[in-house]
Amino acid sequence: MEASLRDPRRCYENFRMNSETFHKPFHKLHTILVVNHGLQSTQEFGSIEALGMFLWACGHKQCMRQVKERLRRALGTVSQKFGEVLRAMVSFADTVIMPKDPTYSTVHPALRTYSPLFDGCIGAIDGTHVPVCVSRRSHDDYLNMKGWPSQNVLAVVDFDMRFTFVGVGMAGAVHDMAVLREGWTARTFPHPPSGRYYLVDSGYAKERGYLGPHRHNRYWKKEFKYRGPEHLQELFNYHHSKLRNVVERTFGVAKNKWQMLKGMPNYPTEKQCGIIVSCFALHNFVRDENAWPSTAGPMLVRPLSEYSNQWVESNAEDDMATLRDWITTGLGVMGFGLR
Repeated sequence: MEASLRDPRRCYENFRMNSETFHKPFHKLHTILVVNHGLQSTQEFGSIEALGMFLWACGHKQCMRQVKERLRRALGTVSQKFGEVLRAMVSFADTVIMPKDPTYSTVHPALRTYSPLFDGCIGAIDGTHVPVCVSRRSHDDYLNMKGWPSQNVLAVVDFDMRFTFVGVGMAGAVHDMAVLREGWTARTFPHPPSGRYYLVDSGYAKERGYLGPHRHNRYWKKEFKYRGPEHLQELFNYHHSKLRNVVERTFGVAKNKWQMLKGMPNYPTEKQCGIIVSCFALHNFVRDENAWPSTAGPMLVRPLSEYSNQWVESNAEDDMATLRDWITTGLGVMGFGLR
């Protein structure tokens, strides 16, 4: 473990983060978990080794028996320490999976090109299927449309590719809208304020604060590969899909780094849920640590201008269909163009 921490390449390969992110001297992951979330060392098993074990297992999709062989430890000891780190990580997730600015007082640079049309947009929502192991009794309930058991995990993502909410525990057979309705009941769900909204695909019902595309028109970016938008509804759908794609990219980055999200070992359902949440929390932690390589970075985010505020406030009472029509017209007027 110590040898891996001293070698940046081995540290990244084993623990999926570089040695400075993983260890001291700043407020890094180990220190946070020990000081704020109850991770402790014992005479036989140090907290650094326990955290390294957890990161290696999540980053490389390892079961407890594989961890036992790697660390040359008793299976019971490995399982106990994994559970202790998992509890600390779930507690840590409550502090890192959340909006950075709950008031949404700024406009992200990704939206600047469209200003003020999408200035009320605060992120995107979608679900992803995480393969899980379930009992025979529950197997059919967890079968998704592709025929394998999964959890339908709800995620709210901002334009910095951070998760601001993760909802776990719903079976793969459950529809995306039902998963979202369940997510609304969570204490930590970041409901959009008046005039703000999330981008969603056509699988979600029309609800205030959730802006979907024009139905019965081309939507996905790949559908425009050989033939561009031919009318205003398709123009809106093209740019809506382009912006909403941030959630797909965020899922991809998280799953590629934390391989446990691509296939869960045979753990109890509660532990599987905790691991999913922990992997998304680790994604946010790494994103936050690497967010601004220079002090000039945060200046890229601009506050809402008076004009933007007027636009957002003027649309606060509109239903989503009316707002979508305003933006559709605006895209044409601003010269985004049709082919």
